[in-house]
Amino acid sequence: MNIAVLIGRTILKNPHITENELAKEIHLSLDKTNEQLKNMQNNGLITIKEDNGYFLTDAGMNFMQKYKVDNAIITAAGFGSRFVPLSYEMPKGLLEVLGERMVERQIKQLHDAGITDITIVVGYLKEKFEYLIDKYNVKLIYNPEYSSKNSLSTLYHVRHLLKNTYILASDNWLRDNIYNEYEPAAWYSGAYMQGDTSEWCLITDKDNLVTDVQIGGADSYVMYGPAYFDREFSEKYRAYVEEYYDTPGTENFYWEQIVKDKLHDLKFYCNCRPDNTVYEFENLEELRLFDTKYQNNSGNAALEYIARVFEVSENEITCIKCLKSNAGDKSFLFNVKGESYIFNDSGTTTDPSINKAEKNN
Repeated sequence: MNIAVLIGRTILKNPHITENELAKEIHLSLDKTNEQLKNMQNNGLITIKEDNGYFLTDAGMNFMQKYKVDNAIITAAGFGSRFVPLSYEMPKGLLEVLGERMVERQIKQLHDAGITDITIVVGYLKEKFEYLIDKYNVKLIYNPEYSSKNSLSTLYHVRHLLKNTYILASDNWLRDNIYNEYEPAAWYSGAYMQGDTSEWCLITDKDNLVTDVQIGGADSYVMYGPAYFDREFSEKYRAYVEEYYDTPGTENFYWEQIVKDKLHDLKFYCNCRPDNTVYEFENLEELRLFDTKYQNNSGNAALEYIARVFEVSENEITCIKCLKSNAGDKSFLFNVKGESYIFNDSGTTTDPSINKAEKNN
């Protein structure tokens, strides 16, 4: 990873930063930070003013241009079957968390970092995203295969946009803004998982360069949240995604499968994040723990109906599970007071139906 870029972007944000603060910001020892500063000064990339502030020279700014982020792609095409019944009415990325829609929060964070060229790949309930065009000047691209293929096809349909590019999922919630105007190398954000995990684990060297990706592991950083492609990574990935897309049997592949398979050719780092920075809510019950609004006031018609029928609070409706991946069939399994039931709303009658589930469900 190019340390000079990390130093350069930090100085641009805060020219009066101290050596100690800079070392802490870029996760480098004070001796190595001072060594890098001296090298940059000797190479004419930075200068020190009389007030001891650091400033990038014209040569320094020219050096940084190679690392300037061009754009962002937000994936938002999927149905979100694990988030029924909320996802029957609204794409997961448009759900509010702590009063703010998840995708909007990320758009604002990108804007704060100077990234305004933003494309959202839509599919399921695509019309729900159209207001974002006027509100944030984003572009929408439709993935016609959203219901039959996984996220690999999503990146295939926007492969021509891959440059120095952030890749985001619309349904992530980021507590802190991890985006920047300049990035030194390709990376995937990593969250540390203690104990056993079924997530995709990142094996790294001492510099956080990823040397292996393993599905499942223990006490490891895992692929969790957004990613960044630099131009070299994008050019190679573009060729691979075209190859994979035309290969039978890849319909259910995540876009990350290519990264895992071609790690020998796709160089990237783990952007190790502190705990509680990035959230990927797996289901409604996880969201209830994070945002108490969803415990008893989700605003979802199906949950409100079930609560009335059983005379319970929404929080007592648990173990919700989609029965069919087809979004047109609005049925799901749920538990109330230790019993399992099936909710079905065909749209052809005034009231939906609730039936006792068989024990083997």
